[in-house]
Parts: sequence; structure tokens; C-alpha cells
Amino acid sequence: MAVMATTQEAAKILGVTEETIRRRISRGHLKATKVTFGNRHRWLIAIPIEVLLGDRLSTGESVENAASEPVVSSPAGDVDAL
Repeated sequence: MAVMATTQEAAKILGVTEETIRRRISRGHLKATKVTFGNRHRWLIAIPIEVLLGDRLSTGESVENAASEPVVSSPAGDVDAL
């Protein structure tokens, strides 16, 4: 189970730079999908739910309970563009 995030969002979530995210994609360390909007493109990176919920899961809480509160918000403009 994963959440899709932009390069910028993934960098913020993982605490690294956007360039590091791009390197991890090119090395195959992160799964990503290239989405094209006209002549522009954007990478959507799959962030495993376990990474997002980290501390919540370490307490023994189930994924369903831990995921009941939003962790990452998705910009409305990106969703509408898809």
C-alpha cells in the first residue's frame, strides 16, 4: 500500500532534497510514474504507507487505525489535472 506524492512532497516526507529523490528514482530505489500534462511532465513517487505512518505503527497500532488521520494532503490542482 502506498501514497503517490510529487517530487517536492516526497523530498519533504523523506527529509531529503528533490535531487536525492530523482537519483533514487533513476537507481530504482523509489518507484515512480511519469505523468505528462501537455508538453510538461511530473513524477509521482510511491511512498509506502509504512514510511508515512512510521511512529504510529511502532506503537503496535494497525495500519487501518493509524491511517485514519490524513498524513499528506494532495494539492487540489494536481488532482484536477489528472
